[in-house]
Amino acid sequence: MEEKEILDTVQTPDAEETGAKPLLKVTDLEVNYGLIRAIKGISFEVYEGEIVVLIGANGAGKTTTMHAINGLIPAAKGKI
Repeated sequence: MEEKEILDTVQTPDAEETGAKPLLKVTDLEVNYGLIRAIKGISFEVYEGEIVVLIGANGAGKTTTMHAINGLIPAAKGKI
């Protein structure tokens, strides 16, 4: 199977088309460690049936983002 076909099988319909509400919505999330801003205003939505991956270099904030979403560390700004 070609890569294009595989990608097409995991895509979900556009939320605007279905009227679906997100299962998770993160808006303008910022997280600080003391005076150091670790996360600088990220936003995303996750809908039912979607597979979402956070990708980034070491120290990019993937784990910090997940910890903030799960309430393990406080968000300095934004909404989850």
